[in-house]
Amino acid sequence: MNREVQAVVLVLLGATITRVAAGEEYLRYVKPVMQVPLLVTGALLVLLGAWAAWRSSRPAETHDAHDVGAPETGGDGVAGAGQADTDDGHGHGGEPRVGWLLLVPVLAIFLVAPPALGADAAARDSGVVTADAGAALPDLPAGDPVEITLLDLAWRTSVDDGASVVGRQLRLVGFAAPRPDGGWDLARFTMQCCAADALSVKFPVAGAPAPAADQWVEVIATVQMPAVDEATADDVAAAAFTPPTLQVQAITPIDPPRQPYL
Repeated sequence: MNREVQAVVLVLLGATITRVAAGEEYLRYVKPVMQVPLLVTGALLVLLGAWAAWRSSRPAETHDAHDVGAPETGGDGVAGAGQADTDDGHGHGGEPRVGWLLLVPVLAIFLVAPPALGADAAARDSGVVTADAGAALPDLPAGDPVEITLLDLAWRTSVDDGASVVGRQLRLVGFAAPRPDGGWDLARFTMQCCAADALSVKFPVAGAPAPAADQWVEVIATVQMPAVDEATADDVAAAAFTPPTLQVQAITPIDPPRQPYL
């Protein structure tokens, strides 16, 4: 890869990052707080590529044989042993080919445009979300249905065994994730930084037929906690890893939200 091509690759990479960050597409991959760093990074790459292209377009400068840094030559003008060899002996330059890998994200965005994580990724994730037993939970507002997130529901069912949500009508938003047993989960992903560290939050659904995989829905549901027949340590531990079931009273298909991750 010569210097001109390197410059073009940098400009393309920077322009791709800037285009993605300037809209809402970046929300498929990172949190909203990352928009400004992405815009700055994209702009810097474009400027760096433009500067490299300008440098490579300048006419080659001639140097006197006695200039500092000029290679020593013998009487026949052949470069001496101190001259850098840019050939590997097989007619190939010494420039690394790994630079072409910079085109991978460019092609991925323009040709594939990976979507946000969905049902396939949720099926491979345990969906177990827990919180500290002593964590303080704010009171839910009065009146039903009350709108909460799946992550909030996971915290509440983990901290107080669902005491704050059992008996309440809840309005929840997520996508349909089919299960191998023929049922389906209402799911959504939460992430700390980017899609690479995302974890699914999902609850099995009862009382409504399964929508198409990855279909976003809004549901009105109540929570049914898993039954524990005998209060033994083993039963309690098993119940802790059995997610509550959402008993759905109403379900409405919706468009994917602007921010798919919690």
